[in-house]
Amino acid sequence: MQFTDNTCSFVLVGAWNPAILDPNWLVREIFESPQGVEVPVSMEFTPIPGAAPKFTIEGITFIPSGDKLILLPRDLSAESLRSVEAIALKILQTLHHTPIAGIGENIQFVENNPTPQQVEIFSLRDDLTETCDLDLELDTIALKRAFSLDNGIVNLTQIYKQGTVTFEFNFHYGADSADNAAALLSDTFYQNMMKSLTILESYEFTPENVQELTND
Repeated sequence: MQFTDNTCSFVLVGAWNPAILDPNWLVREIFESPQGVEVPVSMEFTPIPGAAPKFTIEGITFIPSGDKLILLPRDLSAESLRSVEAIALKILQTLHHTPIAGIGENIQFVENNPTPQQVEIFSLRDDLTETCDLDLELDTIALKRAFSLDNGIVNLTQIYKQGTVTFEFNFHYGADSADNAAALLSDTFYQNMMKSLTILESYEFTPENVQELTND
């Protein structure tokens, strides 16, 4: 089983002004780069009309839009996850008048070669491919559940598609202000990574690079 870097994200849901969250402001106010010191910034624009651009500063990718600010870590190491959380906290503290509705932390794992025992969780009692008169062919099974955990919610989606098993974790925290959201952040991104590994172990899935993920 492998984690997928490009699906790991830290999301601040709220009413943002993307014009403020530009690279120059972030470098100066959030990363606190000294005046006159150049900080490399990479930009990536999408061909989709109206889609927010991406820019990366010191290994953290930012995707600002009107209703959310997305931060992507360089990888899933403890250092990267904690760096993203620290930058998110600094943004919340600096723009503390910004209306905030919640925090989301998303992590995804994929197993391309699951064992028959690991696929058993997707067994259906009502297999329509056998009971329905239509010529149905099963393409995807998705199991969705939500669990209360600590002071938040874990939304877990397990997907079986064409021999591949995917676990999508969304750790959600409600918030009614930037100050409230900031108070919720206490090493949650890294700790939620560890909690997702605990859940995977209960299904006998273990990421191949688990040593990197647990290197604290």
